[in-house]
Amino acid sequence: MPCMARLLLFSPASGRLPPFGKARRYMAMMKGTSMESMTEDRPWTLAIFSLGSFRVFCKGKPLRFPGRVHRKPLAMLKVIVDNGGRNVPVGPVMDALWPETDGDRAHKSFATTLHRLRKLIGAAKAIRHHDTKVSLDDDYCWVDIWELETLLEDAETEWEKAREKARGGGGPAKAVELTERVIGMFKGPMIPGETADPWETPFLKGLRGRFVRSVGHLGRHREHIGQWDKAITCYQRGLEADEFSEDLCHCLMICYQRKDRVAEALAAYGRFREVLHATFGIEPSSRLKTLARDLRRSRLPTPPRRQSPV
Repeated sequence: MPCMARLLLFSPASGRLPPFGKARRYMAMMKGTSMESMTEDRPWTLAIFSLGSFRVFCKGKPLRFPGRVHRKPLAMLKVIVDNGGRNVPVGPVMDALWPETDGDRAHKSFATTLHRLRKLIGAAKAIRHHDTKVSLDDDYCWVDIWELETLLEDAETEWEKAREKARGGGGPAKAVELTERVIGMFKGPMIPGETADPWETPFLKGLRGRFVRSVGHLGRHREHIGQWDKAITCYQRGLEADEFSEDLCHCLMICYQRKDRVAEALAAYGRFREVLHATFGIEPSSRLKTLARDLRRSRLPTPPRRQSPV
């Protein structure tokens, strides 16, 4: 279903967003309007920003979580968001918040903390709990990663269309625009909640992969048309999301080489090698090692101009 059609499928009810609310938010996002600046005059009950920093707005005003008494409700909200915010199994939430607690006690703790979270935000309907699933109700809630997910879906569709258009001489203008919006929204990794790895949940791993793919498409397009500096920026942003992506590191090093910035190419390799070794105890592939060695020896031949990526 087209994105705007999905956003307009809404039945207004007391206290919920007006029927044009989601569509207006999407259009504002497409125009580059800051979502932070919209929280004061939009009627959603709960707005959650989780990229780069974790902030919560309740009816347009920042929601504070002072003291230890609110620590668990805030942690629960983070875990729900980390798992996508929709139809999240209760099990992973309990495992993250009460890993050492047995089943019955964990269920009781879950129910108590959910009650406290609902009371804190002042809207029980904003967080639904049915059987073994918990969800943020998107009639009441807005979450930045939902908007990012929507943009990524549309960007992926447009890159696919661009590949078809290329056969007839068309270009990827719409795909480029959408991916630039994606990069603009991505302000850094998810803030870790109750886990050490901010990308640990399957939902966030999938979101990261789609982000990296879209950024890679844009970077290769920039290379193809000779915009090396912009391509470098794309690959740098992609590596912020996935520091283990060897393809992105390789592309970044090639772009630096094309700009005669060999020292920066080797520095990028050094950072990648260090992260890989520290995390997994392994070395980069022979392809990346060979590129680094040739750069050091200044014997790297000029790489061929990329074929059209679409």
